[in-house]
Amino acid sequence: MKKYLFPLTLFVFTYLLSVLFYEQIKVHFIKEITTIILKLILGTLFYVYSIKFIKNQKRIFEFSSIRKNEIQLIIFLIFIFIINNYFLSIYSSNTEYMKTKVIGLTILGYIINSFFEEFAYRGFIQNYVNQSVEKIKTPISQGNLFASILMIIPHLGFFIVMDTTFAITSLILVFIFSLILGYLNDNGMSIWILIIIHTLINFIHLIINIDHYI
Repeated sequence: MKKYLFPLTLFVFTYLLSVLFYEQIKVHFIKEITTIILKLILGTLFYVYSIKFIKNQKRIFEFSSIRKNEIQLIIFLIFIFIINNYFLSIYSSNTEYMKTKVIGLTILGYIINSFFEEFAYRGFIQNYVNQSVEKIKTPISQGNLFASILMIIPHLGFFIVMDTTFAITSLILVFIFSLILGYLNDNGMSIWILIIIHTLINFIHLIINIDHYI
């Protein structure tokens, strides 16, 4: 249980502190800047956790060749996110949450958020749970499943800002997205590549829904 309890406790503790910090600073900055500051701090903390608590740090960062099946998985991810966001942009009746005062800050926020989430869920949590396993024998490892379930929890906020239908489809996509990136991580893909893929998916959402942002 320790391999689950320690990363879970540190994740929850860090997240709760970040929420308290967010509440303190949000009165001083616009939403976009507050979010960037928050995600930058979280990303830095989980980067440190990944370095401090993961034994084989080299495996997280080193680059390896991308296999054909991995390219197919990435294309599949892009396809399903394009489809979901296309219908979201046309049929959603609640898009106010996308409005931004500075589109450049939103773009920067998406990049920093990708950095934070990849180091939190893949870099730290998934690798911590899996580091006691000599060889992963299943397509979905214990660490991958655990990190993917945890990734859903902060995204439950979709139900507050989105129509119920799109909140559900978006949550399903988050879970599929996390499992696929977790699989790529287990197979040796560098976390820097995962951050690029994550950012690309975020930009797909931004580009398709750009009329709702500006």
